[in-house]
Order: sequence, then structure tokens, then C-alpha cells
Amino acid sequence: MNWDAIGSIGELIGAIAVVITLIFLTVQLKQNTRSIRASTRSQHTEAVSNSLATLQNQDFASVMITGFHDQESLSAADKLRFGSFLLRLLRGWEDAYFHWRDGDYDEADLA
Repeated sequence: MNWDAIGSIGELIGAIAVVITLIFLTVQLKQNTRSIRASTRSQHTEAVSNSLATLQNQDFASVMITGFHDQESLSAADKLRFGSFLLRLLRGWEDAYFHWRDGDYDEADLA
């Protein structure tokens, strides 16, 4: 066996190693993408759940009902609570929109 044959075998082995590495990286990238999407969905679901859990407080639920029907009758503190809650919901949905726009959600997530 001469040096040219050994060099050719080395190049073949190197090419095979590169192809295997590219396949491995493709699989890893797909798994990472799935993981990031799942994490994004979980974070959004948790944020919405936490916001809605606030309504379990009867006093706050009364503030929300009054705020939607007659904001003028709310005290300054209750107006702040009402507005802060709405802003928190808006920011959560805004975050979800940006994730959707950036492609972090699959079409199946939106159905």
C-alpha cells in the first residue's frame, strides 16, 4: 500500500466523519428547537395562569368587575390595581405575539 492510497483512505474517513457530524448536529438542532418551543409554551401558560389566579381573590375580583362596568367608582388604589392587572395581561399577550412572529410557535400551537 502506498502513501497515495493511505491518503485517499484518510480523506474518505474524514468525509464520512463530516457527514456523520452534520447529521448529529441536525438532530441536536431539531431537539433543541422542540425544547425551546415547549419551554416558551410552558412559560406563557404559566404567566396566564398566574394572572388568572389573581382573580381567585374575592376583593380583587370585585375590583375587576367594577373596573369593567364603572371605573369612576373605583378608588385610586383600586384603579391602579385594575390598570396594573390589565397591563400585565397585555404584556403577556404581547410576549406571545412576539414569540409567534419570531417563529417560536408551531401552527399546531395556535389551533
